Amino acid sequence: MSVGYPVVDDHSGHVCLTAGRDVFCSSSLTLVPKWHCNTGRTPIHVSLRTSLMSYEIDVSSSHPTYSLNRTDLQDALRHGLRVEGVRNAVLSVTVVDNLTSHRLNRQHLQHDYPTDVISFQLEWTSGDGMADSPSELPTGRSADASIEGEIVVNADFAAEMAEQCGWSTKDELTLYAVHGMLHICGYDDQADDEQEIMRAREKAVLAGIGLTPQYPGLRRADDDEPPGNSADRGPVPQDGSSVAASDPTEATQ
Repeated sequence: MSVGYPVVDDHSGHVCLTAGRDVFCSSSLTLVPKWHCNTGRTPIHVSLRTSLMSYEIDVSSSHPTYSLNRTDLQDALRHGLRVEGVRNAVLSVTVVDNLTSHRLNRQHLQHDYPTDVISFQLEWTSGDGMADSPSELPTGRSADASIEGEIVVNADFAAEMAEQCGWSTKDELTLYAVHGMLHICGYDDQADDEQEIMRAREKAVLAGIGLTPQYPGLRRADDDEPPGNSADRGPVPQDGSSVAASDPTEATQ
């Protein structure tokens, strides 16, 4: 449940300020629009737009050694979704190692190397029901939309890149998760102009949690090294691999 989300407890009728992180609905809770009271019973104005946002974010790890802070990663993604104006989101994030990343990259994108992040857009629904795909605007491509997707981030890759970028593995991994979220929101980075837009959105999201990403433009010397680099600074395909909302087997880096 989101901090500041206005509710009435049906059992007692007490109007209160709720706490917690994830927005959820319950048979015992009824929405009170715009106004509610805190424990001191002082009226507080609450944004109805914010109160209608619902985010379910599951974070897990299969990495054998990386110490994952699930709460911080959830908070970063929740912040990113708010910045993008997403109304409803169901996201699953998994932290993996190079071996697993390599296998998934080969299986879903036919690229024979580990990478930093792979995302799967499973569902995208516009807020007004009029559009069947995200807009091409430079910001807010999923404003008021409902999205569902999976993000796979590579902690081994993050550790390697973090050392060269001058920040922590945790920060680098946060960048990967945000990058994957933006793909699910409808941003791409295959063309130069799209890459510029996506980097701007990454910076906008990360600035809100006190981070400034660096883009050194490094390239891994793999056997089948792909040309160019993406906004996630890892080796990525340049053949325009895209996400299909109706096909979870298709992925985007």
